[in-house]
Amino acid sequence: VVSTQSTVSSGINAEYGSFNTLQHYYILNLTELILGNAMFGGLFTTNSDANAIRRVYVFNRYPEGIKPQSFPDNAIKTSKYTLWNFLPKNLYEQFRRIANFYFLCVVIIMLCIETPIGPGTTMMPLIIVITISLCKQGYEDYQRHKADNEVNQRLVTVIRHGCLIQIVSRNIRVR
Repeated sequence: VVSTQSTVSSGINAEYGSFNTLQHYYILNLTELILGNAMFGGLFTTNSDANAIRRVYVFNRYPEGIKPQSFPDNAIKTSKYTLWNFLPKNLYEQFRRIANFYFLCVVIIMLCIETPIGPGTTMMPLIIVITISLCKQGYEDYQRHKADNEVNQRLVTVIRHGCLIQIVSRNIRVR
């Protein structure tokens, strides 16, 4: 066992010079494995496509003819509805609920066939429940719009061209 170990270590020393060089070699290979060769030449492969390469440009210095990637603005939008899609989207959400859909089906059946009870007795509670839910959802979404505008209008300090300036938070862009 001792002779095998000395042969292996002498072979390593002959090939790589010393143990420190070997240790450095393994650290570099491990770093290349973890960083995907990003530090060494700016190339690495993704998990989805092993043949694809991605170039990483240091300090965003792009060669001629290469257009930098554009990023979206910093505007926050948590509201669900706009003025144009509020009614159709909300009615769709209301009738996805099984109880509302059931009562809608009952009202349609009552309108199609002759029943001893008029369809209004089932239709009125359904209309009242849907109207109240519609108003509640509209008010909540209005409050979300107000909160979004408040957050998007806050002044923030950024560095542009080496100077500190204040801009509205929705106008922050990654460059």
